[in-house]
Amino acid sequence: METIRYLRQLRRHWKLILVVSLLGLGVGLLAANRASERTSDQADVVVYYDVRHTLLVNEANSAGVNLSQAAFFATIGQIPQAVADRVGGEPVSLAASVQTLTNASLRTIVLSAVADTPEAATEVTNAFAEELVEFLQGDQLALYLDSLATANTAVMTASADIVAADKILETTRADADSIEIELDTIEIAGQEALVAELTAQLAALQGEIDDQEGARTAMQARLDLAIMSEDEVVAQGPPAPSMLTLDVSVPSVVTKRERDRRLAAGREGTANYSQLSDLPSGSGGGISSSLFDSPKALLLAGILGGVLTGFALALAWARLDHRILDKEEAEEYFGLPVIAEIPKIRRRFRKKPVIISHTEPMSQIAEAYRSLRSSLMYVRDLGEEEHASGDPAEGQPATVILITSPGAAEGKTSTVANLATVLAEEGYTVLTINCDFRRPRLAFFMGGENEPRRVSATDVDGVSLINHVTADGADARPSEALREQKRVIDSARDRFD
Repeated sequence: METIRYLRQLRRHWKLILVVSLLGLGVGLLAANRASERTSDQADVVVYYDVRHTLLVNEANSAGVNLSQAAFFATIGQIPQAVADRVGGEPVSLAASVQTLTNASLRTIVLSAVADTPEAATEVTNAFAEELVEFLQGDQLALYLDSLATANTAVMTASADIVAADKILETTRADADSIEIELDTIEIAGQEALVAELTAQLAALQGEIDDQEGARTAMQARLDLAIMSEDEVVAQGPPAPSMLTLDVSVPSVVTKRERDRRLAAGREGTANYSQLSDLPSGSGGGISSSLFDSPKALLLAGILGGVLTGFALALAWARLDHRILDKEEAEEYFGLPVIAEIPKIRRRFRKKPVIISHTEPMSQIAEAYRSLRSSLMYVRDLGEEEHASGDPAEGQPATVILITSPGAAEGKTSTVANLATVLAEEGYTVLTINCDFRRPRLAFFMGGENEPRRVSATDVDGVSLINHVTADGADARPSEALREQKRVIDSARDRFD
């Protein structure tokens, strides 16, 4: 039931919804116009571009990484010079265009550079980030290269020594072989002295060969050790970068004012920040590009906001309004049928007492009163049938119709006047009795005499009027007035229809 009631209230308050929706449309049009003006103004503004490159400390090789020092080294010394060699330009100007933001808890550094074009901003930012990573890796890489060079030198030296030893050993062996051949060819008899000399020489050469073979074995051991050391250095590989690229943003637009502020901070050496709250207001952008900067989006938002607000107000009104305002609600609350509905009287008829059914008999209001008359007469006829079936000997008294309402100025008097008029149209004799003894106004409608306790004719044929049922009129006591009203009605039952 509540849902149906709210739907009726929405239907009843369609004007409120329409007005608020139009207000929302107006606000949307105004906001869309402002957005169009801002867009037009921004079209003529010189803009620059900003790109952010986020570096994350590599936990696999984080020893010796100091974020504050790294941010400081990013814009001084050899890094700006290396960037200038890569992309061109002056190192000082390039360094001034860079801003850094460190986050100790996340172990990150955000480098951002401002340039005239998106491509230039991306190139400069990435160059600074890559040079910073290479700079931080420099000492460890140099140590690795030195270790690799030392191991390689040891291998080469040991190899050269073995080659030289092999040549000497080969020569010595050749000399020994020559002596052995000579001994084999000498006649033994009579040459004992020469044989002894050659034998001694051969023995000496054999000793040298043994020494040289021992030295070569030692050299081979040193070569094997050198090769093993070199393999270990090669297997270890170069050191991992101390920082890794976490993200590279797309270029964003900044105003000339923001770009000039960034350059000034960079020249002063104050463009290195350690927390987000340290960034100047508006840093990183200057021209909004959100959805609600779109004139179409603002217009649509205004319309939707107006419609939703209108519905919300109508529903709130419905929840707070406990009046019975239509036929369906009256039937629901009272459990009785509504037999007729009278349209609202136009404003021009409210200023003076007019019986519309008499002055405009073809109007919609007159037809509504005739519908009420038909319903009442149908109910009366049903009552007469039941009465006749009960006791046919008794007569049929007049039909008494009481018109009342909870409050003042709700249409009781005009309803009495109009209903009496349409009943008289059907030939019924009608007596109207003014029971509102405090504010009697029925005579102003009907045109009868305003005399107490007197039946007078009215301007409507077939309709009579009693404007006061007591001699004191409006000054009568309520109990007296009620008693006289009952007496008058009882006495008039047999004289009128």
